[in-house]
Amino acid sequence: RCQHFLGERDEALNALSRYSGAVDDLGYPKLAGRFFVFLGRMQAFHGLRSESNASLERAVRASNSCADTVTEGNAYAWLGRDSAHAGHIEAAVGHLEEAVQLLRRMGPSWDLGEAYFRYGLVFAFTYV
Repeated sequence: RCQHFLGERDEALNALSRYSGAVDDLGYPKLAGRFFVFLGRMQAFHGLRSESNASLERAVRASNSCADTVTEGNAYAWLGRDSAHAGHIEAAVGHLEEAVQLLRRMGPSWDLGEAYFRYGLVFAFTYV
């Protein structure tokens, strides 16, 4: 079951955190990239910005090492979101531009639309 959508966010964070070392030990970067995006998102929901950024940066490294463009783009999109929420606008714009660039390679998708949406929000509230 999906604990996040059932409102059991604390349990979801605890479960994901418990397995982070095991995921690293597997040596499977595609799985690690996706896992650390989910972990970073859950940490962001809990307001754990530094932990979230560390997990999302791990996701970027893992997904880049195995050419998983979608996961890498998603990690950059979440890094952009977190940077914007922390008031680091220049970093947010850079992360979101990277997300859009990566996700555009894959063609139209929900992920690309979400990255454009976040980029547009940051741009609209900052530069307009």
